[in-house]
Amino acid sequence: MFKKTSKITVLMIIIFLCCCGKKGDLTLRSQEKPVIIKGFNAIHRDKELYLFWSLQEVEKAKIKHCVLFRSKNNENNFVPLYILQTSENTYKDNSIEFNNTFFYKIKCYTLNDSLAGLSQTLKVSPIKPPPKPQEVYLSITFDEIKLKWQNIEGAKYNVYKSFEKGLYSFTPINKTPINNNYFLDQINKERTVYYQIRALYDSSIRDESSPSEDIEISPDKFIPTPPKGLEVIVLKDKIYLIWDSNPESWIKGYKIYRKIDSQNEFSLLAETSLPIHIDEKTPNKTIYYITAAGPQKESPPSDLLIVQNEKEEKER
Repeated sequence: MFKKTSKITVLMIIIFLCCCGKKGDLTLRSQEKPVIIKGFNAIHRDKELYLFWSLQEVEKAKIKHCVLFRSKNNENNFVPLYILQTSENTYKDNSIEFNNTFFYKIKCYTLNDSLAGLSQTLKVSPIKPPPKPQEVYLSITFDEIKLKWQNIEGAKYNVYKSFEKGLYSFTPINKTPINNNYFLDQINKERTVYYQIRALYDSSIRDESSPSEDIEISPDKFIPTPPKGLEVIVLKDKIYLIWDSNPESWIKGYKIYRKIDSQNEFSLLAETSLPIHIDEKTPNKTIYYITAAGPQKESPPSDLLIVQNEKEEKER
């Protein structure tokens, strides 16, 4: 009897201590599930709002599905918008209206439909974005490419890059929105690259325009300028051809073409990565020209260089 009474007394003390250890009544808020939806954010493009989030991998196995809720102009009047699978982490809302405020939140439920977690409330106020950039053109310099477009007053710009036409990520290649109406990028000599430009008002949700036309640049667009300054030095039985280095950083090297006296056509003699070539001297008149080799196409030829035969040299 004593042992039984002692157990009851100990239990009552534990309950008393637990209740007194924290002042105030337990509330529903104190029993809310932990937030397991991370990075809940939005990007506004044209007439569509894209929502993004991430779900902790360790929690996915416990969850049956999640529900996206939305409220218009009122944070207390949420209605279900879409049932999400745990594999989904984006949603496109194409029913937004400019100059209204929308609230979003996500709730996740376990296999027995009890609440497993919820996101923070996301508040967005999309505005009408600027018009899309027009008159976009591309130029190739000696060491980079330049995109330029018609300026839009009050707008900034994001540039998107892809190796597949029409397929772009949501992350621009510029780290911060561009204030100017041009962008410089490094050259890719091996693959065809596509660009799109979007104008935006630099808000928390971007408020981006629809995209410009795709701008394509392929390796065959890189055509070097013709080599210049071709000279010859003749020493005994050797001919030394030298010329100025090309200004383009993206050339692969140079090609040397030669025609000897009575030959009708030039033929490729050699290829080199340096602006110099050594050839064997011949008793006949020899004509040379050089081209610079781009990623796929050669430059126009340099000026012709003529090396006279020995008889003509003596007569001179």
